[in-house]
Amino acid sequence: MTIRSVVDELSNDSIRPRFSQRGLTFESICDECNEHRLGREYDPALRDFTYAARPYAKSVLTLPRMAILPCVPQRVARAVIGHLLAAVPDAQIGRPVLASPAYDAMREYFLNPGLALPNRLAIGCWPFPTEEVVVVRGLILGGGTMHLAMGSILKFYPLAFWVFYGELAGHPSIVNLLPTRTFSMDHESLIALDFGARPHPRFPEGPGDHGSPMFSGERALIARPRGAKRPFR
Repeated sequence: MTIRSVVDELSNDSIRPRFSQRGLTFESICDECNEHRLGREYDPALRDFTYAARPYAKSVLTLPRMAILPCVPQRVARAVIGHLLAAVPDAQIGRPVLASPAYDAMREYFLNPGLALPNRLAIGCWPFPTEEVVVVRGLILGGGTMHLAMGSILKFYPLAFWVFYGELAGHPSIVNLLPTRTFSMDHESLIALDFGARPHPRFPEGPGDHGSPMFSGERALIARPRGAKRPFR
């Protein structure tokens, strides 16, 4: 994989990316969280949800563009939040964790399997049929066609997730992953995603009609298979 900061991706084509045989990885969490909580408890639900979406991402010409996908939202939500919490810049690994209302709520939810999704968090999902992994921690989006939105982004083929701190942003393609916060851990829902009306691949980290994004360059990374084409901006 080639790995670049989102800032370099959007502003300067000439900056050489770094290369990784292991993809975009972060060695920032303990074995208990990585192997047990993520690997055994939550990631299988995230894997099943994304695998169910893959046929729709490959071709919107041969399949109905509206996909109705089975999902275990409490486990998927914890998997997404766990991976975002683990996405710590190398310079901060080993230092005290970042304390903030948003990250504190995310950590409490991830570590406590009996907790409903906190009222100050919301999780949006939309199609992302692009061969990239995008991680943006601490994004603020203001102006444009959307109201002020704050949160963190995790995007990988074929779905994207936005953990909002506050209300779910009003983009028509964003679906609420957990409209009922008190679903049981193993409650299964059906999530409807429109693969024919998905936003631009650079949504929301790239500037556009939806607003102007703000984030720290070291907390925003893009990885893609070496040789893969970059999406149009």
